[in-house]
Amino acid sequence: MNSKKQLLGIALLILLFFVLIQIKKDNMSSDNLLLPDNLEIEYRPLNEEQMNLISKIKSSQDLINYINQNISIESSVGLLSKQPSELLSTKSGEIQDVAYLSNYILLRNGLFSSLILYSYKENNKEEYNIIVPFRDIDVPKYIYFNKNEAVAINHGWSFEEMFQKEEERLGLKIIRYNILNPKTGFLETSEWLSRDERIEQARFIEE
Repeated sequence: MNSKKQLLGIALLILLFFVLIQIKKDNMSSDNLLLPDNLEIEYRPLNEEQMNLISKIKSSQDLINYINQNISIESSVGLLSKQPSELLSTKSGEIQDVAYLSNYILLRNGLFSSLILYSYKENNKEEYNIIVPFRDIDVPKYIYFNKNEAVAINHGWSFEEMFQKEEERLGLKIIRYNILNPKTGFLETSEWLSRDERIEQARFIEE
């Protein structure tokens, strides 16, 4: 009798183990984009030539023009990111690389900027995209990346209006979003927020 209880206990432990493994896999596939463990990236400062180049970008339109004339944008999205110096050197990168550079240059020009990662459903799979909201002096805008180009468009003064604009542009429903914190070589996520939580009162890029 005791041996049967022991066998039943072992079987339950094994079942629990596989259930936990499956839950972990589901969370990895549907939750935050994941960064490698023990991530260590060496900071790579801009060289003199790159500093001179960036100093000539005086406005958001200058930035858009520079990206579209000089940088090749791949459509994939991740959290590991080329540093601005790397992207300016290779002149080719994924969406997060160009978003990181855009945010960096906008902030250098005193334009309040951030990075937002959002997710949406496509073919029953959760996909991701990154946009760069910023305040172009007195006008709220955001940069999106589409077909190897960067585009800046304006919208209303709340995140709700910005997301509506993005949903209309792509013909999709945003599920959730995450305000990113740019680090050296990667984009750190914060808490995911549901798109269904209405945020009309949230002002856009406040000082």
